[in-house]
Amino acid sequence: TVRYSIRQESIDNYTTTVTLKNIEGDDGKKATSYLQILNTYGTSKHSLTFYEDTAGTSVWKELTLIDGASLKKYADYGTEKPNILEKEGYTFAGWATEPNIVVDSYRDKNGDLNPALDGKLVDWNTEISENKNVYPIWIPDRFKVKIETAGDDVNIDDAQEFRFNVNTNEKIAMRYLKNATREGYELAGWYTDDDVLWNGENWETLDYVSEGWNETAGWGVKPEYCDKDENGDTVIRANAERKFKYYTLTLTGHWTPVRINVTYDVGEGSGTVTDSGTYGLGDTVIVSSKTPIAPANKRFACWKLEDTPYSPGESFVFDDWSLTKDNVITLTAQYIDASSAHVHKLKKVAKVPATCTKNGNIQYWVCNKGENSCGKYFADSKGKKEIKKKDTIIKATGHKWGAWKVTKKPTTKAKGEKKRVCKNDASHVQKKAIPALKPAKKASPLLLAGVTVKGKNGLKITWSKMPNADGYDIFLSRCDRGKETYTPKKVKTIKGNKTFTWTKSGLKKNRAHKIVVKAWVKKKGKKKYIKTSPMIHAYTCGWTKLNTNPKSVTVKKTGISLTKGKSSKISAKVIKLKKLKLLMPKSHTPHLRYFSSNKKIATVTKKGKVTAKSKGKCKIYVLAANGARKTVKVTVK
Repeated sequence: TVRYSIRQESIDNYTTTVTLKNIEGDDGKKATSYLQILNTYGTSKHSLTFYEDTAGTSVWKELTLIDGASLKKYADYGTEKPNILEKEGYTFAGWATEPNIVVDSYRDKNGDLNPALDGKLVDWNTEISENKNVYPIWIPDRFKVKIETAGDDVNIDDAQEFRFNVNTNEKIAMRYLKNATREGYELAGWYTDDDVLWNGENWETLDYVSEGWNETAGWGVKPEYCDKDENGDTVIRANAERKFKYYTLTLTGHWTPVRINVTYDVGEGSGTVTDSGTYGLGDTVIVSSKTPIAPANKRFACWKLEDTPYSPGESFVFDDWSLTKDNVITLTAQYIDASSAHVHKLKKVAKVPATCTKNGNIQYWVCNKGENSCGKYFADSKGKKEIKKKDTIIKATGHKWGAWKVTKKPTTKAKGEKKRVCKNDASHVQKKAIPALKPAKKASPLLLAGVTVKGKNGLKITWSKMPNADGYDIFLSRCDRGKETYTPKKVKTIKGNKTFTWTKSGLKKNRAHKIVVKAWVKKKGKKKYIKTSPMIHAYTCGWTKLNTNPKSVTVKKTGISLTKGKSSKISAKVIKLKKLKLLMPKSHTPHLRYFSSNKKIATVTKKGKVTAKSKGKCKIYVLAANGARKTVKVTVK
């Protein structure tokens, strides 16, 4: 007795026929007859359906598996090429057994699986026994906001560095920004890189917007480890195991100087001195030229601000906020004895060099010691050379910028950065973003067709694949003959993008034909041609009494290396199908034609002269009349 156990592996064939021949028995003798077993297996099939939305309304992929097939090899569907599942604003995190699973994080703050996913993840270490549907788990992408204070003295609730980490549709709490302060300034708003302003009208929240966010990799804080503290503010905890997308938005503070008033205190004198102007940090204040009425036996000497005396009509720059009280600067009148001759009590002020942004001063002396100081300025220590306050000032030099230097090159995914340094003060550095590069448009591939003989009455047409094409139309006619002209007519439509050959039979032998292939796509139910092949010509049977089809094309060099602007001639030759016959007359088409795959890199003339245009690589296709071709690779350095 000979027994065989046969297992059905194919899901497409349910009948297995096994023919047993020359079977040896236990006694070593061969069987004298053949045994044929026909066994029809009833192996059942199950569907494994992957949906691309949590509700299960749109199918992403659908597989058919036999009963008992392992699911393990499908565990990476959605995360590894070529099966990548993507959704704008979200990161794919795995598959669930139930629809409508919506979570903000894959794990909780302790690093454990989100309770909402407990028992709902697909177990891929099982075998299929029935139809199975799985649904994606989408984790919202996270976004961070970086705050540029635009002032070293800005206080943002004691936050030295500020980051938000939020979901796509989550609003950003603006409490820190709303309460930001800067001495002498009022906060007008926060700007993005694109000068979009968030001002006091919408301080509470900042909606996620698609513009202005820069994709960032490797920030190190994963979205499932964001939490709220006892005050309800976003806090971030490190540690995670999945990679998620991050985006940054930089906000820069916009500040306007607080306007202050200047008042005059006449002290023991009388009269009123006023100033109707308002001033901000950096403004010039002109001291009133009006003086008060001095008390008996005294005369007016000067106005004094803190320890600095000012004469009527003199000016000073308001650059010290500590001089204010309740947004007011007060100058107080100073008096001296009218009968006594004034003796200057001079105080030396050392020279301070000017910087790029701040005024300096020369060395000078000022009378401001004691009650009877007059507040006058002198260029010498003896008080002989009187000068004005403005004469003591050395104006700021201003920046003298060096050339811009690129510190970070831009890419198609991220902005770059450049900086320049002030030649007067190397600590002054100016930085500027360089816009991200626009992705280079890939040259559209050529649609190339070819034709060979199929018997005496047929032509086999082949063509290259066009990406994204929904199908191809083939046009064919006789070649023109004398005054008779023919236009190729559509003879076949190929649907889909998997078939690239078709044979036309029933043609008259030894007759010249011309062929064109057109690729098309469907848009809104209408066919649109996206590419047309060069026209090709061929004889049925391969030849006539006088002429022959090409057999192939040869080139002397299959590779050319050029520098920009240089040229090279391609040396090519057609090999004939019948050596003693002539090629098809040039009235049909040139014996050789040349086409460049990317004219931005290299162009080619009708005679095969290649000219380098820009750095890169491309191909030159050398075509015979029937589409037989040879490829020459071109490298431009």
